[in-house]
Amino acid sequence: MKALFAPLVSGRQACAPGMENSLLALILILSLGCAAVGIRQKLRFDYTPGAQGIMPATWPAHSSIRRAANAPTLLVFSHPLCSCTKSTLGELARVLAESPVHPAVEILFFASSGNSSKEIPDLWKKASALPYAKVSWDEGGREAARFGARTSGTIYVFGPDGQRIFQGGITASRGHEGDNRGEQALLSALATERPQQHLFRVFGCGLFADALFRGTQ
Repeated sequence: MKALFAPLVSGRQACAPGMENSLLALILILSLGCAAVGIRQKLRFDYTPGAQGIMPATWPAHSSIRRAANAPTLLVFSHPLCSCTKSTLGELARVLAESPVHPAVEILFFASSGNSSKEIPDLWKKASALPYAKVSWDEGGREAARFGARTSGTIYVFGPDGQRIFQGGITASRGHEGDNRGEQALLSALATERPQQHLFRVFGCGLFADALFRGTQ
């Protein structure tokens, strides 16, 4: 009886290595496919700009922010929990270091209620270290709503006459630092105080929900 079943057992054992190789190849193909999908989704996320609201061409009369009378005023609207904020501040530091003009810089972090600089010590310190910068909380995103900012990393520059001369972002993608068109346009706007007609995309997290945005006008 053992002799009768021996060929069957031997044959099954002979097929096992081939089956294992096929299984490993299938697992490898599936793993590579999953990785490719993940990379594609990551790139799509990184290069998808955030929403932008209706931006005023002139300084909003009801804003509580004080506009500089003899220099451009640069506004930065950021969310304290957005991982892209660090990149925006890094790019802004480069711009301010290269700019021949010294703007008044207002960095506003979105605040839901009772926020403190102790909650974001690194970001607050990085923002406060920028030249000519004043850092503050934007309670409920009221100022962001007044200026039409809806995405973290949105930057506006207004001339001394209250005319908007720059709007948009200064990073090439989410969380990415490096030369980009927005950064160069911001430098040009500061140097010439001439309006930049192009709207540069902002890569960052949403500052607040649409319902809240409408309710803070």
